[in-house]
Amino acid sequence: MWNTLTGSNTRKRTVFLISVTICIFVIYAQWSKAFGIFSNSKGNSKPDNVNLFSEKLRAAANNQLTSVKNVSDKRTSLPTLQDSNFELKEINSFDITTLTNVTNATEIEQVNKTLTLLSRQVGSDSVIDWSKFQHISFRQKPKQNMSDLPYFLRFEKAAYDIMNMEPITFDPAFKNPCWRGGDSFTSLNDGSLHCLPYFYIIGVKKSGTTDLYVRMKRHAEFCEPFRKGSQWFPRLRFGTDVTSRINNYVLSIIQRGFDPRKVEFFISLFDKPALCISRSLSTRRGKDPLRYKMVTAEASPSTFHMHTNWERLPGNENLNDPRYTNFQYIKHITPNVKIIILFRDPTTRLYSDFLHTTRVWYGRYSPYVFHRDVIQLIEAYKSCFRRFSQRSCVYNNTLKQELRSKGVILAESFNAGFYAVYMKELLAVFGKAQLFPILMTDYITKMEKTLRNAFSFLDMSSVSSRTMRRMLKIGPQNVSNKKKAGIMLVETRDMLYEFYRPYNEDMVTLMNDTQYLFPKP
Repeated sequence: MWNTLTGSNTRKRTVFLISVTICIFVIYAQWSKAFGIFSNSKGNSKPDNVNLFSEKLRAAANNQLTSVKNVSDKRTSLPTLQDSNFELKEINSFDITTLTNVTNATEIEQVNKTLTLLSRQVGSDSVIDWSKFQHISFRQKPKQNMSDLPYFLRFEKAAYDIMNMEPITFDPAFKNPCWRGGDSFTSLNDGSLHCLPYFYIIGVKKSGTTDLYVRMKRHAEFCEPFRKGSQWFPRLRFGTDVTSRINNYVLSIIQRGFDPRKVEFFISLFDKPALCISRSLSTRRGKDPLRYKMVTAEASPSTFHMHTNWERLPGNENLNDPRYTNFQYIKHITPNVKIIILFRDPTTRLYSDFLHTTRVWYGRYSPYVFHRDVIQLIEAYKSCFRRFSQRSCVYNNTLKQELRSKGVILAESFNAGFYAVYMKELLAVFGKAQLFPILMTDYITKMEKTLRNAFSFLDMSSVSSRTMRRMLKIGPQNVSNKKKAGIMLVETRDMLYEFYRPYNEDMVTLMNDTQYLFPKP
Protein backbone atom coordinates (compact mmCIF):
# COMPACT_ATOMS: atom_id res chain seq x y z
CA MET A 1 0.00 0.00 0.00
CA TRP A 2 2.76 2.37 0.88
CA ASN A 3 4.37 1.73 -2.47
CA THR A 4 1.20 2.87 -4.24
CA LEU A 5 1.38 6.21 -2.42
CA THR A 6 5.05 6.90 -3.10
CA GLY A 7 6.27 8.75 -6.11
CA SER A 8 4.85 12.01 -7.34
CA ASN A 9 1.49 11.93 -5.51
CA THR A 10 2.67 13.76 -2.38
CA ARG A 11 -0.82 15.02 -1.50
CA LYS A 12 -2.26 11.52 -1.16
CA ARG A 13 0.68 10.45 1.01
CA THR A 14 0.23 13.40 3.34
CA VAL A 15 -3.51 12.78 3.74
CA PHE A 16 -2.82 9.14 4.52
CA LEU A 17 -0.31 9.98 7.26
CA ILE A 18 -2.66 12.51 8.85
CA SER A 19 -5.52 9.99 8.83
CA VAL A 20 -3.39 7.30 10.47
CA THR A 21 -2.22 9.76 13.16
CA ILE A 22 -5.78 10.82 13.98
CA CYS A 23 -6.89 7.21 14.25
CA ILE A 24 -4.06 6.34 16.64
CA PHE A 25 -4.83 9.37 18.80
CA VAL A 26 -8.57 8.55 19.00
CA ILE A 27 -7.89 4.92 19.93
CA TYR A 28 -5.36 5.99 22.61
CA ALA A 29 -7.76 8.59 24.03
CA GLN A 30 -10.58 6.04 24.32
CA TRP A 31 -8.26 3.53 25.95
CA SER A 32 -6.92 6.12 28.43
CA LYS A 33 -10.44 7.24 29.35
CA ALA A 34 -11.49 3.66 29.99
CA PHE A 35 -8.61 3.08 32.38
CA GLY A 36 -8.75 6.52 34.05
CA ILE A 37 -5.31 7.76 33.03
CA PHE A 38 -6.35 11.25 32.01
CA SER A 39 -7.45 13.53 34.88
CA ASN A 40 -10.01 16.25 34.48
CA SER A 41 -7.77 19.21 35.33
CA LYS A 42 -10.00 21.91 33.82
CA GLY A 43 -13.67 22.85 33.85
CA ASN A 44 -16.22 22.95 36.62
CA SER A 45 -17.21 19.30 36.64
CA LYS A 46 -15.58 17.25 39.38
CA PRO A 47 -14.50 13.67 38.77
CA ASP A 48 -16.33 10.97 40.73
CA ASN A 49 -13.20 9.98 42.66
CA VAL A 50 -12.59 13.46 44.13
CA ASN A 51 -14.66 12.91 47.26
CA LEU A 52 -13.20 9.43 47.65
CA PHE A 53 -9.67 10.86 47.43
CA SER A 54 -10.52 13.56 49.99
CA GLU A 55 -11.81 10.96 52.43
CA LYS A 56 -8.77 8.72 51.89
CA LEU A 57 -6.46 11.69 52.37
CA ARG A 58 -8.15 12.68 55.61
CA ALA A 59 -8.21 9.11 56.96
CA ALA A 60 -4.61 8.41 55.98
CA ALA A 61 -3.48 11.69 57.49
CA ASN A 62 -5.14 11.04 60.84
CA ASN A 63 -3.91 7.45 60.99
CA GLN A 64 -0.35 8.42 60.16
CA LEU A 65 -0.30 11.38 62.55
CA THR A 66 -1.64 9.21 65.37
CA SER A 67 1.20 6.77 64.75
CA VAL A 68 3.75 9.60 64.81
CA LYS A 69 2.56 10.64 68.26
CA ASN A 70 3.48 7.19 69.54
CA VAL A 71 6.99 7.21 68.08
CA SER A 72 9.52 7.03 70.91
CA ASP A 73 11.70 9.96 69.85
CA LYS A 74 8.71 12.41 69.54
CA ARG A 75 10.70 15.08 67.78
CA THR A 76 7.56 17.14 67.38
CA SER A 77 3.97 17.04 68.51
CA LEU A 78 1.87 16.91 65.37
CA PRO A 79 -1.86 17.73 65.45
CA THR A 80 -4.62 15.68 63.86
CA LEU A 81 -6.26 16.97 60.71
CA GLN A 82 -9.23 18.30 62.67
CA ASP A 83 -6.98 20.20 65.07
CA SER A 84 -4.89 21.67 62.27
CA ASN A 85 -5.40 25.17 60.92
CA PHE A 86 -5.46 23.63 57.46
CA GLU A 87 -8.87 22.65 56.12
CA LEU A 88 -9.39 20.85 52.85
CA LYS A 89 -12.43 22.58 51.34
CA GLU A 90 -12.44 21.82 47.65
CA ILE A 91 -10.42 19.34 45.66
CA ASN A 92 -10.88 19.55 41.91
CA SER A 93 -8.35 17.27 40.28
CA PHE A 94 -5.98 18.19 43.12
CA ASP A 95 -6.48 21.91 42.46
CA ILE A 96 -6.90 23.74 45.79
CA THR A 97 -7.79 27.41 45.58
CA THR A 98 -9.16 27.81 49.10
CA LEU A 99 -6.82 26.69 51.85
CA THR A 100 -6.67 28.32 55.27
CA ASN A 101 -3.46 30.34 55.89
CA VAL A 102 -2.33 30.00 52.28
CA THR A 103 -2.58 33.50 50.88
CA ASN A 104 -0.34 33.80 47.85
CA ALA A 105 0.01 32.15 44.49
CA THR A 106 3.45 30.69 45.27
CA GLU A 107 2.18 28.80 48.30
CA ILE A 108 -0.93 27.60 46.43
CA GLU A 109 1.30 26.31 43.64
CA GLN A 110 3.43 24.48 46.21
CA VAL A 111 0.29 22.96 47.76
CA ASN A 112 -0.84 21.74 44.34
CA LYS A 113 2.54 20.09 43.69
CA THR A 114 2.61 18.51 47.14
CA LEU A 115 -0.92 17.14 46.89
CA THR A 116 -0.17 15.71 43.47
CA LEU A 117 2.72 13.80 45.01
CA LEU A 118 0.63 12.95 48.05
CA SER A 119 -2.11 11.49 45.88
CA ARG A 120 0.36 8.79 44.86
CA GLN A 121 1.34 8.19 48.46
CA VAL A 122 -2.10 7.58 50.05
CA GLY A 123 -2.00 4.16 51.63
CA SER A 124 1.80 4.04 51.46
CA ASP A 125 4.41 4.33 54.21
CA SER A 126 4.41 8.12 54.44
CA VAL A 127 3.75 10.62 57.21
CA ILE A 128 2.00 13.92 56.58
CA ASP A 129 3.29 17.03 58.33
CA TRP A 130 2.02 20.57 58.27
CA SER A 131 2.57 23.89 59.95
CA LYS A 132 0.55 27.01 60.60
CA PHE A 133 2.62 29.07 58.22
CA GLN A 134 3.48 26.70 55.41
CA HIS A 135 2.38 24.06 53.01
CA ILE A 136 1.62 20.43 53.63
CA SER A 137 4.49 18.02 53.16
CA PHE A 138 5.32 14.46 54.07
CA ARG A 139 8.35 12.51 55.25
CA GLN A 140 9.20 8.87 55.78
CA LYS A 141 8.41 7.14 59.04
CA PRO A 142 11.40 7.11 61.41
CA LYS A 143 13.39 3.93 61.64
CA GLN A 144 14.32 2.19 64.87
CA ASN A 145 15.74 4.67 67.35
CA MET A 146 18.91 3.95 69.29
CA SER A 147 17.07 4.66 72.57
CA ASP A 148 14.91 1.58 71.92
CA LEU A 149 17.92 -0.67 72.42
CA PRO A 150 18.22 -2.40 75.83
CA TYR A 151 21.41 -0.48 76.67
CA PHE A 152 19.43 2.69 77.25
CA LEU A 153 16.57 1.35 79.35
CA ARG A 154 18.36 2.55 82.46
CA PHE A 155 21.12 5.05 83.06
CA GLU A 156 24.34 3.46 84.36
CA LYS A 157 26.99 6.00 85.32
CA ALA A 158 29.77 3.44 85.10
CA ALA A 159 29.20 3.12 81.36
CA TYR A 160 29.93 6.82 80.85
CA ASP A 161 32.83 7.21 83.29
CA ILE A 162 35.48 8.33 80.81
CA MET A 163 37.51 10.49 83.19
CA ASN A 164 38.49 7.50 85.34
CA MET A 165 39.84 5.55 82.38
CA GLU A 166 43.52 4.69 82.42
CA PRO A 167 45.40 6.73 79.77
CA ILE A 168 46.03 4.89 76.52
CA THR A 169 49.67 4.41 75.57
CA PHE A 170 49.92 5.17 71.86
CA ASP A 171 52.53 3.64 69.56
CA PRO A 172 55.11 6.35 68.65
CA ALA A 173 55.60 4.79 65.22
CA PHE A 174 52.19 6.17 64.24
CA LYS A 175 51.47 9.82 63.63
CA ASN A 176 47.80 9.10 64.36
CA PRO A 177 46.97 8.01 67.93
CA CYS A 178 47.03 4.22 67.43
CA TRP A 179 47.96 1.17 69.49
CA ARG A 180 47.78 -2.60 69.37
CA GLY A 181 44.89 -4.10 71.30
CA GLY A 182 46.21 -5.74 74.44
CA ASP A 183 49.28 -3.52 74.80
CA SER A 184 47.63 -1.03 77.15
CA PHE A 185 43.88 -1.16 76.72
CA THR A 186 42.73 -4.47 78.15
CA SER A 187 39.09 -4.16 77.07
CA LEU A 188 40.27 -4.37 73.44
CA ASN A 189 42.70 -7.21 74.00
CA ASP A 190 42.49 -8.61 70.48
CA GLY A 191 45.94 -7.91 69.07
CA SER A 192 44.54 -5.71 66.31
CA LEU A 193 45.49 -2.15 65.57
CA HIS A 194 43.07 0.43 67.00
CA CYS A 195 43.03 4.15 66.38
CA LEU A 196 41.34 7.32 67.60
CA PRO A 197 40.96 10.57 65.62
CA TYR A 198 44.10 12.61 64.99
CA PHE A 199 41.99 15.73 64.68
CA TYR A 200 38.38 16.84 65.14
CA ILE A 201 36.24 19.33 63.26
CA ILE A 202 33.87 20.08 66.13
CA GLY A 203 31.68 22.86 64.70
CA VAL A 204 30.01 25.14 64.44
CA LYS A 205 27.01 23.58 62.73
CA LYS A 206 26.09 25.21 59.37
CA SER A 207 29.41 27.05 59.20
CA GLY A 208 31.04 25.02 56.44
CA THR A 209 32.16 21.94 58.40
CA THR A 210 30.96 19.47 55.76
CA ASP A 211 32.47 21.50 52.94
CA LEU A 212 35.85 21.68 54.71
CA TYR A 213 35.84 17.98 55.55
CA VAL A 214 34.97 16.89 51.98
CA ARG A 215 37.91 18.85 50.62
CA MET A 216 40.39 17.84 53.33
CA LYS A 217 39.67 14.15 52.93
CA ARG A 218 41.19 14.38 49.42
CA HIS A 219 44.62 14.71 51.04
CA ALA A 220 46.83 11.71 50.26
CA GLU A 221 47.62 11.20 53.96
CA PHE A 222 44.00 10.99 55.10
CA CYS A 223 42.17 7.74 55.91
CA GLU A 224 38.43 8.24 55.77
CA PRO A 225 36.27 6.94 58.66
CA PHE A 226 32.94 5.16 58.14
CA ARG A 227 31.20 8.56 58.05
CA LYS A 228 32.07 12.23 58.42
CA GLY A 229 30.75 12.51 61.98
CA SER A 230 29.73 9.68 64.30
CA GLN A 231 27.99 12.09 66.70
CA TRP A 232 29.13 9.76 69.48
CA PHE A 233 30.01 12.37 72.11
CA PRO A 234 26.88 14.53 71.79
CA ARG A 235 24.28 11.95 70.74
CA LEU A 236 25.11 8.34 69.91
CA ARG A 237 26.32 7.21 73.35
CA PHE A 238 23.07 8.46 74.91
CA GLY A 239 20.78 7.02 72.24
CA THR A 240 19.61 10.56 71.53
CA ASP A 241 18.12 11.57 68.17
CA VAL A 242 20.29 9.21 66.14
CA THR A 243 17.71 7.49 63.96
CA SER A 244 19.65 8.15 60.76
CA ARG A 245 22.83 6.78 62.32
CA ILE A 246 21.46 3.31 62.97
CA ASN A 247 23.06 1.90 59.88
CA ASN A 248 24.46 -1.53 59.19
CA TYR A 249 27.98 -0.54 60.25
CA VAL A 250 26.88 0.67 63.69
CA LEU A 251 24.62 -2.34 64.19
CA SER A 252 27.46 -4.67 63.24
CA ILE A 253 29.59 -3.19 66.04
CA ILE A 254 26.76 -3.69 68.52
CA GLN A 255 26.37 -7.29 67.34
CA ARG A 256 30.06 -7.83 68.08
CA GLY A 257 29.24 -7.14 71.72
CA PHE A 258 30.26 -3.49 72.10
CA ASP A 259 28.16 -1.31 74.38
CA PRO A 260 27.39 1.93 72.46
CA ARG A 261 27.67 3.93 75.68
CA LYS A 262 31.33 3.04 76.23
CA VAL A 263 34.58 4.35 74.76
CA GLU A 264 35.34 0.94 73.27
CA PHE A 265 32.40 1.42 70.95
CA PHE A 266 33.73 4.82 69.86
CA ILE A 267 37.12 3.26 69.18
CA SER A 268 35.50 0.53 67.08
CA LEU A 269 33.94 3.20 64.85
CA PHE A 270 37.48 3.79 63.54
CA ASP A 271 38.35 0.22 62.64
CA LYS A 272 38.15 1.09 58.94
CA PRO A 273 40.73 3.93 59.08
CA ALA A 274 42.85 1.82 61.46
CA LEU A 275 43.15 -0.80 58.73
CA CYS A 276 43.98 1.92 56.20
CA ILE A 277 46.67 3.37 58.50
CA SER A 278 48.20 -0.07 59.15
CA ARG A 279 48.74 -0.53 55.40
CA SER A 280 50.47 2.82 54.92
CA LEU A 281 54.02 2.04 55.99
CA SER A 282 56.28 4.97 55.13
CA THR A 283 60.04 5.09 54.56
CA ARG A 284 61.88 6.69 57.47
CA ARG A 285 63.89 9.79 56.73
CA GLY A 286 66.82 10.60 58.99
CA LYS A 287 65.88 10.49 62.67
CA ASP A 288 62.14 10.69 62.01
CA PRO A 289 60.55 8.02 64.27
CA LEU A 290 57.27 8.02 62.37
CA ARG A 291 56.71 5.00 60.15
CA TYR A 292 53.00 5.48 59.58
CA LYS A 293 51.98 9.01 58.59
CA MET A 294 48.35 8.51 57.62
CA VAL A 295 45.73 10.10 59.89
CA THR A 296 41.98 10.05 60.40
CA ALA A 297 39.44 12.49 61.82
CA GLU A 298 36.01 12.95 63.36
CA ALA A 299 33.80 15.84 62.21
CA SER A 300 30.57 16.04 64.23
CA PRO A 301 29.60 19.74 64.38
CA SER A 302 27.32 19.13 67.40
CA THR A 303 30.36 18.29 69.54
CA PHE A 304 30.95 22.04 69.99
CA HIS A 305 27.65 22.92 71.64
CA MET A 306 25.66 19.78 72.45
CA HIS A 307 26.70 18.41 75.84
CA THR A 308 23.93 15.89 76.38
CA ASN A 309 23.14 14.60 79.88
CA TRP A 310 26.18 16.30 81.40
CA GLU A 311 24.36 16.71 84.74
CA ARG A 312 23.99 12.91 85.08
CA LEU A 313 27.59 11.99 84.27
CA PRO A 314 30.17 11.05 86.93
CA GLY A 315 31.79 14.15 88.44
CA ASN A 316 28.97 16.50 87.38
CA GLU A 317 26.31 15.43 89.87
CA ASN A 318 24.43 18.19 91.72
CA LEU A 319 26.20 21.00 89.83
CA ASN A 320 24.58 24.04 88.18
CA ASP A 321 27.06 23.87 85.30
CA PRO A 322 29.35 21.05 84.22
CA ARG A 323 32.78 20.20 85.47
CA TYR A 324 33.31 17.83 82.55
CA THR A 325 32.09 18.40 78.98
CA ASN A 326 32.79 16.86 75.58
CA PHE A 327 36.06 18.81 75.53
CA GLN A 328 37.45 17.21 78.71
CA TYR A 329 36.47 13.74 77.48
CA ILE A 330 38.24 14.21 74.14
CA LYS A 331 41.33 15.60 75.87
CA HIS A 332 41.42 12.71 78.31
CA ILE A 333 41.44 9.94 75.70
CA THR A 334 43.63 11.81 73.16
CA PRO A 335 45.75 14.43 74.99
CA ASN A 336 47.58 15.70 71.87
CA VAL A 337 44.58 15.87 69.56
CA LYS A 338 44.12 18.88 67.26
CA ILE A 339 40.83 20.78 67.02
CA ILE A 340 39.44 22.74 64.06
CA ILE A 341 36.43 25.05 64.55
CA LEU A 342 34.65 27.14 61.93
CA PHE A 343 32.72 30.22 63.04
CA ARG A 344 29.98 32.06 61.19
CA ASP A 345 27.79 35.06 61.95
CA PRO A 346 25.47 33.47 64.58
CA THR A 347 22.39 35.19 63.12
CA THR A 348 22.73 33.93 59.56
CA ARG A 349 24.00 30.58 60.85
CA LEU A 350 20.85 30.09 62.91
CA TYR A 351 18.57 30.80 59.95
CA SER A 352 20.58 28.45 57.76
CA ASP A 353 20.21 25.72 60.37
CA PHE A 354 16.49 26.43 60.58
CA LEU A 355 16.12 25.90 56.82
CA HIS A 356 18.19 22.72 57.01
CA THR A 357 16.40 21.27 60.05
CA THR A 358 12.87 22.02 58.90
CA ARG A 359 13.62 20.67 55.43
CA VAL A 360 14.95 17.39 56.82
CA TRP A 361 12.49 16.78 59.64
CA TYR A 362 9.37 18.87 59.42
CA GLY A 363 8.79 20.44 56.02
CA ARG A 364 8.16 23.80 57.67
CA TYR A 365 9.69 26.35 55.35
CA SER A 366 8.71 29.82 56.56
CA PRO A 367 10.51 32.93 57.91
CA TYR A 368 7.39 33.51 60.04
CA VAL A 369 7.86 30.25 61.90
CA PHE A 370 11.50 31.21 62.40
CA HIS A 371 10.47 34.63 63.74
CA ARG A 372 8.05 33.05 66.20
CA ASP A 373 10.70 30.62 67.48
CA VAL A 374 13.33 33.37 67.82
CA ILE A 375 11.00 35.47 70.00
CA GLN A 376 10.48 32.53 72.37
CA LEU A 377 14.19 31.69 72.44
CA ILE A 378 15.31 35.23 73.23
CA GLU A 379 12.69 35.68 75.95
CA ALA A 380 13.60 32.34 77.56
CA TYR A 381 17.33 33.04 77.68
CA LYS A 382 16.94 36.63 78.86
CA SER A 383 14.78 35.37 81.70
CA CYS A 384 17.39 32.75 82.58
CA PHE A 385 20.26 35.26 82.50
CA ARG A 386 18.40 37.48 84.99
CA ARG A 387 18.42 34.63 87.53
CA PHE A 388 21.50 32.57 86.80
CA SER A 389 25.00 32.86 85.40
CA GLN A 390 25.60 32.89 81.67
CA ARG A 391 27.40 29.54 81.75
CA SER A 392 24.62 27.90 83.78
CA CYS A 393 21.98 29.01 81.28
CA VAL A 394 24.00 27.97 78.24
CA TYR A 395 24.44 24.47 79.67
CA ASN A 396 20.88 24.26 81.03
CA ASN A 397 19.36 21.23 79.33
CA THR A 398 16.04 21.66 81.18
CA LEU A 399 15.57 25.05 79.53
CA LYS A 400 16.10 23.52 76.09
CA GLN A 401 13.69 20.68 76.85
CA GLU A 402 10.99 23.16 77.90
CA LEU A 403 11.46 25.10 74.68
CA ARG A 404 11.22 21.94 72.60
CA SER A 405 8.02 20.96 74.42
CA LYS A 406 6.53 24.27 73.19
CA GLY A 407 7.37 23.37 69.59
CA VAL A 408 10.60 25.40 69.35
CA ILE A 409 12.89 23.25 67.24
CA LEU A 410 16.06 25.35 67.37
CA ALA A 411 16.82 25.33 71.11
CA GLU A 412 20.13 23.47 70.65
CA SER A 413 21.17 25.48 67.61
CA PHE A 414 20.36 28.82 69.24
CA ASN A 415 22.55 27.72 72.13
CA ALA A 416 25.46 27.19 69.74
CA GLY A 417 25.58 30.94 69.06
CA PHE A 418 27.18 31.69 72.44
CA TYR A 419 30.62 31.25 70.91
CA ALA A 420 32.62 32.91 73.68
CA VAL A 421 31.31 30.53 76.37
CA TYR A 422 32.48 27.45 74.50
CA MET A 423 35.69 29.02 73.25
CA LYS A 424 36.74 29.82 76.82
CA GLU A 425 36.24 26.14 77.63
CA LEU A 426 38.29 25.04 74.64
CA LEU A 427 41.17 27.35 75.45
CA ALA A 428 41.18 26.22 79.07
CA VAL A 429 41.22 22.54 78.12
CA PHE A 430 43.45 22.47 75.02
CA GLY A 431 45.32 25.78 74.83
CA LYS A 432 45.88 27.81 71.67
CA ALA A 433 48.46 25.45 70.18
CA GLN A 434 45.89 22.66 69.71
CA LEU A 435 43.14 24.88 68.26
CA PHE A 436 42.68 26.16 64.73
CA PRO A 437 39.72 28.58 64.47
CA ILE A 438 38.48 29.54 60.99
CA LEU A 439 36.07 32.30 60.05
CA MET A 440 33.64 31.12 57.41
CA THR A 441 34.05 34.36 55.47
CA ASP A 442 37.81 33.73 55.24
CA TYR A 443 37.23 30.14 54.26
CA ILE A 444 34.95 31.14 51.38
CA THR A 445 37.04 34.04 50.07
CA LYS A 446 40.49 32.52 50.73
CA MET A 447 39.80 28.82 50.42
CA GLU A 448 43.18 27.71 49.11
CA LYS A 449 45.06 29.65 51.77
CA THR A 450 42.77 28.31 54.50
CA LEU A 451 43.21 24.71 53.35
CA ARG A 452 47.00 25.02 53.18
CA ASN A 453 47.07 26.61 56.64
CA ALA A 454 44.89 23.80 57.98
CA PHE A 455 47.21 21.11 56.59
CA SER A 456 50.19 22.98 58.04
CA PHE A 457 48.47 23.13 61.44
CA LEU A 458 47.95 19.37 61.26
CA ASP A 459 51.59 18.75 60.23
CA MET A 460 50.41 17.07 57.04
CA SER A 461 52.45 17.35 53.88
CA SER A 462 51.81 20.24 51.53
CA VAL A 463 49.53 19.29 48.66
CA SER A 464 50.54 19.75 45.04
CA SER A 465 48.94 22.39 42.85
CA ARG A 466 47.14 19.66 40.94
CA THR A 467 45.62 18.18 44.11
CA MET A 468 44.64 21.63 45.33
CA ARG A 469 42.87 22.35 42.06
CA ARG A 470 40.87 19.16 42.54
CA MET A 471 39.97 20.21 46.07
CA LEU A 472 38.87 23.65 44.95
CA LYS A 473 36.88 22.22 42.05
CA ILE A 474 34.50 20.41 44.42
CA GLY A 475 31.11 22.12 44.57
CA PRO A 476 29.69 23.67 47.77
CA GLN A 477 28.47 21.06 50.25
CA ASN A 478 25.35 20.90 52.40
CA VAL A 479 24.02 24.33 51.38
CA SER A 480 20.60 25.38 52.71
CA ASN A 481 18.04 26.37 50.09
CA LYS A 482 16.75 29.88 50.81
CA LYS A 483 14.85 30.14 47.52
CA LYS A 484 11.89 28.12 48.77
CA ALA A 485 11.50 29.86 52.12
CA GLY A 486 12.68 33.36 51.28
CA ILE A 487 15.10 35.54 53.22
CA MET A 488 14.95 36.13 56.93
CA LEU A 489 12.53 38.84 58.06
CA VAL A 490 14.22 42.18 58.78
CA GLU A 491 12.72 42.38 62.27
CA THR A 492 13.97 38.86 63.08
CA ARG A 493 17.47 39.73 61.87
CA ASP A 494 17.55 42.93 63.96
CA MET A 495 16.42 41.07 67.08
CA LEU A 496 19.12 38.44 66.72
CA TYR A 497 21.92 40.92 66.01
CA GLU A 498 20.93 42.91 69.07
CA PHE A 499 20.78 39.81 71.24
CA TYR A 500 24.07 38.26 70.12
CA ARG A 501 26.07 41.52 70.10
CA PRO A 502 27.43 41.38 73.71
CA TYR A 503 28.48 37.75 73.25
CA ASN A 504 30.19 38.57 69.97
CA GLU A 505 32.05 41.37 71.78
CA ASP A 506 33.26 38.81 74.31
CA MET A 507 34.50 36.73 71.39
CA VAL A 508 36.41 39.73 69.98
CA THR A 509 38.20 40.14 73.31
CA LEU A 510 38.91 36.42 73.54
CA MET A 511 40.23 36.06 69.98
CA ASN A 512 41.72 39.56 69.65
CA ASP A 513 40.01 39.88 66.28
CA THR A 514 37.28 42.41 65.44
CA GLN A 515 35.92 40.16 62.69
CA TYR A 516 34.09 38.23 65.41
CA LEU A 517 31.76 41.19 65.87
CA PHE A 518 29.96 39.94 62.76
CA PRO A 519 28.56 43.36 61.82
CA LYS A 520 25.10 43.57 60.31
CA PRO A 521 25.27 43.55 56.47
